[in-house]
Amino acid sequence: RPGSICRKNRPFSERASRRLEAQVLRRPDATLEELRERCGLKVSIVTVHNALKRLGFSRKKSLYVRASNAAAT
Repeated sequence: RPGSICRKNRPFSERASRRLEAQVLRRPDATLEELRERCGLKVSIVTVHNALKRLGFSRKKSLYVRASNAAAT
């Protein structure tokens, strides 16, 4: 299907996604570059951003928060 993402094309494994999520929860003020380095990822900054969106995070001022929490603040 056009526009759909095939799972095999995702640069993130489930394990990498969990590491990224843990880093964001530990340091919500970290930059995308810092998160990429802390997780040991060899992907672009845009890929890190897109992975965070898939995990349900959005940028709120200087912190990453779950999208459901962003509306409350």
